[in-house]
Amino acid sequence: MLKLETTDGNDKAKETLDSTTKFLEQYAQSGALGKGDKSSGKFMKVADAAEADEQTKAAPEGKAEEGEEQESQNDPINALLKADPESLSKNMRSLQGLVENFAKADVADRPKTLEQYRGALDKNIKQNDDDFKTLTDKWQAEAPLLKPKFEAEAKRIADSQVALNKVASTIPEADQPRMKQIVHLWSNADKNSPELQKALESEMGQTPGLVKAVKDSYAANTQAPTVEKVQEMQTAIAQAAEDRVASRMIYAEVLAAGGDESSAKRMMMQGMAIQMDVPLEQVEELMKRQQPKDK
Repeated sequence: MLKLETTDGNDKAKETLDSTTKFLEQYAQSGALGKGDKSSGKFMKVADAAEADEQTKAAPEGKAEEGEEQESQNDPINALLKADPESLSKNMRSLQGLVENFAKADVADRPKTLEQYRGALDKNIKQNDDDFKTLTDKWQAEAPLLKPKFEAEAKRIADSQVALNKVASTIPEADQPRMKQIVHLWSNADKNSPELQKALESEMGQTPGLVKAVKDSYAANTQAPTVEKVQEMQTAIAQAAEDRVASRMIYAEVLAAGGDESSAKRMMMQGMAIQMDVPLEQVEELMKRQQPKDK
């Protein structure tokens, strides 16, 4: 069944329904927030395709993306150094600068260089943790207040999409691509002249009920401030969760490069623990129990 999109390439109704599920799940389980996160483990976007090696350029798109992700997992320092600063959060940009300076040191000087940057790197880890806690605390406080309005807006979006799909299903299959383009053009009302908007609505009017269905869906999607706020909060929490893991994996590499294998192992285990929702205190207990075996 055709879905006539009223935003630029986004199925907003589906996103909202997905967000509704996530919202209700997080609301019901809000007591668990702050005890860990389920980061995907994908650290950050690495360099643009133009900066990749020739083998990556020649590979199919799916293989190229797989290669980039594998690169970030195998060499997080290099991935961070190649990343566009604009694609990183504030804390990760700060970490990028620290790692860049550390990487400039000669291999023989890296243990000494590590001690120069250790304090700043520890502070970066703590800031990522603090930011995640601040965001999750805010979510816990605001979720009960947002829930009623969020559910009402999400229902309106879902209902309007159902109505739009019902009307769209009456359009002959051969005409659907063209009508989809017309609806897309109509949604850019601020860029269109009144004459063009009128012409587009006239075209849509050839399908009974389509104009109303499109307008209702567009209004539901663009007039949903609570849905938008919830999505922004969830995105921020997800980014902060990812940064907690990424910063630890990168710091572990720096520690290892500086010769502090014990601290590198601890930092790596912390990153893994966060992804698995294991309290960091358990990591310390495990490290203590393993110390006699490491000697």
